[in-house]
Amino acid sequence: MSPAMDTPTFRVVVVEANSGELLQAFADVGEAAPHVLQHWIVERVDTPESAFRRLSDAVGPQGRVDAIALDPWAGPGADRWRIVERIRQRFPGVRVIVASTRLRDSAAAASGARSLTADRFGNRVLQIELPCAPVELLQLLETIAGGTVGTGAPVTSAGAASADAPTGAGLAPLQWTSAVEDASGVSSRWTLERALQELLRDAKRSGGVHCACVIAVDRCRPLLDPRGAAARESALRQVRDRIVQFMPRGTCIGMLADGAIGICLPRTPLAEARRLAEAAIAVIRASPVRVANDSLTLTASAGLARIEARHATALDTLRSASIALDVAAGSAGDRVCEFRDDDPEVLNRLSLEQSLPEIEAALNEQRFALYAQLIVPTQGRGPVHAEMLLRMVGRDGSIKSPATFIAAAERYGIVGRIDYWVLDHVLALLTGWTHAPASLGHVSVNLSGLTLNDPAALAWIEERVADAQLAPGRLCIEITETAALGQSTAVASFIGRLQARGVCFSLDDFGAGFSSFTYLESVPADLLKIDGSLVRGVNGQSRREQLLRAVNDVGHLFGKQTVAEFVEDAATMDLVTGLGVDFAQGYFIGRPFPVEHLPVEISRWLGRVAAPEGRVAAAGG
Repeated sequence: MSPAMDTPTFRVVVVEANSGELLQAFADVGEAAPHVLQHWIVERVDTPESAFRRLSDAVGPQGRVDAIALDPWAGPGADRWRIVERIRQRFPGVRVIVASTRLRDSAAAASGARSLTADRFGNRVLQIELPCAPVELLQLLETIAGGTVGTGAPVTSAGAASADAPTGAGLAPLQWTSAVEDASGVSSRWTLERALQELLRDAKRSGGVHCACVIAVDRCRPLLDPRGAAARESALRQVRDRIVQFMPRGTCIGMLADGAIGICLPRTPLAEARRLAEAAIAVIRASPVRVANDSLTLTASAGLARIEARHATALDTLRSASIALDVAAGSAGDRVCEFRDDDPEVLNRLSLEQSLPEIEAALNEQRFALYAQLIVPTQGRGPVHAEMLLRMVGRDGSIKSPATFIAAAERYGIVGRIDYWVLDHVLALLTGWTHAPASLGHVSVNLSGLTLNDPAALAWIEERVADAQLAPGRLCIEITETAALGQSTAVASFIGRLQARGVCFSLDDFGAGFSSFTYLESVPADLLKIDGSLVRGVNGQSRREQLLRAVNDVGHLFGKQTVAEFVEDAATMDLVTGLGVDFAQGYFIGRPFPVEHLPVEISRWLGRVAAPEGRVAAAGG
C-alpha cells in the first residue's frame, strides 16, 4: 500500500548481518499495525561501514535517512557506542536505535547501556531490547516521526489497545495477532515469549512442571556464513523443519537470535525434556542438509532449563537455557546440557555474566590502569621494548588482572570498548611524551580477536593512528593466531596499511596453535612471540629444547625477529640467548609495573646489563 500523499514517508536503515532479529521486529510491527509501517521504508545493510556510505550518499528527500537501527548480533565484538558516536558526529540529524538483547546481555549490562545512552547522547539515541512486543518498537518509530504518523489508541502493557481511549488521526486501534512466521509452524519470538510466560504463571500458581529448551547449530557462523545469507537461511530452515516435525504436538517453537531455536515444553519433566533434546540433535546429525549442490552434515547442541517459580520473567528461563546451551556448545558441541546451580561449567558461565556490572562500571568510571613489562634484547645492546598490560582498579583501590574480566568482556561483546580505552591511552601516552627514554624501542598493545575481526573497529584504529602521527616503529600491535586466521585477508590488509604508517606487528602466542606455520605466510607481521608454554621449564628437556630451537629458526626463516615469553630464571635466559632468540620477556627481566615507572625500569635494566661481572643479575638484584 502506498503512503497517503499528504503523509510524510520516513526511512530507517537497519544494520544487521545474519540473525534477522531486528528486521523481524519491524515485520512484527507491520503485522500488528500495517497502517503505521506503510509510512516507513526499511532498508538493510550488513555492516556499519555500509550504513556510513548510505548516509554519505543520501541526496534529496527521496534519499533522506531518518534513522539508523543497530542490531546487537550484527558482528561479534562490534562496539555499538563507538559507531553511535561516529554517526552523531558526522550526521547529527539522524536518530539512532540501539538494539540490545536480554538473551545476550545481562540485565545489569542492559541497564548500564540505557544509562549510558541517556547520559552521553540524550534523545538522539533510543534503545530497545529484543525480543520485543510490536508496541515497543512502534513507540520508538513514533518518537522519530514526531507524532506525524498516528498509532491509534494508547496501548496497555499487555499489548492490547485500551477500549475507552480515543483513536488518533482516524486510525483504527491496534490489534495484535498471534504471529506465525511461515507454514512450518515456527512462531515469532514474541509468541514464544508469551507461551513461556503462561507456563511460568502456571508454575507459580499450581506448581506445574514445564521446561524450556534452546537448540543451535554448532559453529554456525564459520560453517554457513561463507556460503552466503541465502544458503545459511536455507540450511537453518531445514534444521528447523526437522525439529518441528520431531517435537510433540502443542509444542511452541520460536526463533531466537543468530539462528537459535527456542522450544516451550509444557507438562514435561526435565528427564523427558532431555530425551527429546538428545533425540532432536541426533536427528540433525543424521540428516544432512542441502546447500546449493552440496550435502552438509551439521551437528547441534541444546540447553535445557526448568521453568521455575523463582524466575521473574520468561526471559529468565530462556537465559538459563541459553547459558546451558553455551556450556554444551563450548567444548565439542553435539550434546545436551541442563542448567543446574551446582554444575561447575554453568557456575563459570554465571560468574562471567555476574562480573559484567563491575566491568561496565569500570568502563564508565574510567577505572582502568596501564602497566608495562620490559622486552629486552638477548644479543648485546639494543632497544628495550615494553608491552602494555591492562589492569582494572576496584573502587577500593584493588588492582585486578585481565584474567578476572577479559573472558567476560569477550563473551558479552564489550571487549571492543576495553580495546578502545587501551589504544586511546597508549596513543595519548606516546604523543604526550616529551622526553621518552632514549633506549625505548616500541610500545606494544594487545587487541582482541573480536576487535580485529570488526571492520568498524579497524577503521577507527586507522583514524586514531593517523591522527597521532607517531614516529615510525614506536607502536606495535600484538595479534593472536586465532585473530589472524579468523579473517586472514582482512587482517593482512589492515596490517599492510598500518605498516605503511610506521606501525609494527607481532604475532603473539606463536607455537600454541596447529596452523602457525601456514599463517606465517599470510600475515605480514614483523615479530614473532614464542608461546610461553614452549619456554617455561624447557631447561633439561632436550626434546622441548629442540622444539623451541625449531620454532625460533622458522621465525627467522620467515624474516621475523623472535621474542621468548615466560623467561623466569637465569638458566632460561642463557638458553634462549644461546638458541639465538632475539628478545626475552618474563619475570627474570622484571614483573609488570605501573606505566609511569617505565623510564626508571629501563634505566634499572640497563644497569643490570652493564654489571661488572658481565652477566645479567637476577631481577631485583
